[in-house]
Amino acid sequence: RLFIEYSDEKSLPTKQGKFVSEVIDEYLQSTLFTSIGRNKTKGEYLSKLKIFKKWAGYQTIDQLEPQSPYEYINALLDPSNPLSLGKTRAEDGVPSNGTIKKYLNPVKRVFKLATRNGYIDTNPFSNVEAKGYGHKQVDRIDWTDEQLRQLFNLDLRDRERLALTLMAITGFRLDEVALLRWEQISEVNGILCLDLTGVDVTVKTDSSARLLPIPDKFIGLLLPKGEGSLFDYRRDSDGKAQNHASRECMEYVRMVTTDPRCDNHSL
Repeated sequence: RLFIEYSDEKSLPTKQGKFVSEVIDEYLQSTLFTSIGRNKTKGEYLSKLKIFKKWAGYQTIDQLEPQSPYEYINALLDPSNPLSLGKTRAEDGVPSNGTIKKYLNPVKRVFKLATRNGYIDTNPFSNVEAKGYGHKQVDRIDWTDEQLRQLFNLDLRDRERLALTLMAITGFRLDEVALLRWEQISEVNGILCLDLTGVDVTVKTDSSARLLPIPDKFIGLLLPKGEGSLFDYRRDSDGKAQNHASRECMEYVRMVTTDPRCDNHSL
């Protein structure tokens, strides 16, 4: 009592905040992380949080300030910093704004947990948008008629010819095409369709579940029907086949155009 009465308040010991590394480990055990459905997303979050842990792991979570997110972004962009993202395929080697945002997303979730658990009063990452950092994302452009003629006049493998054709005539994304099964080809009111409405069909969003009619000119590519998967592209741990399919299709795309704005997704 005498000590408290006569000592300087500022000299009294204060409770130390949690280290950033501790909060990251806690986040990885929380439902904010474990409820993420895709293994690919979990893997990306893990690798990106390792980078952030190297940068801020030995600071306490309450030491980070409003300018800290921008200091972290600058560290990622600084070629002389060991944590730098390094050179990219962009002409000047600078990562895109979209890439920077991907490095911030899991960090924001860690600070969301810290706020929820009362480790910090103010979340310095809550409104960070990273505008003005890195390259603006390159907008894709459509294929021209001449480029399409050149593409389909190539000596394409049968698998890639069918995949590229289906993307061009239906607007399906490559990941949707690569996972198609023969039983998804069905006749609806006399019209042959590709069916993405089944409960076992993997689509990006709920609104992606749909029926797409096949133009008469291309019905011959899909008949007679087979069994199982239309394509034998390798699947990843999430059951997705897009990575393998993209590499195989892009081999031909780059024979027609080297414009980075024009790729599989432009079809």
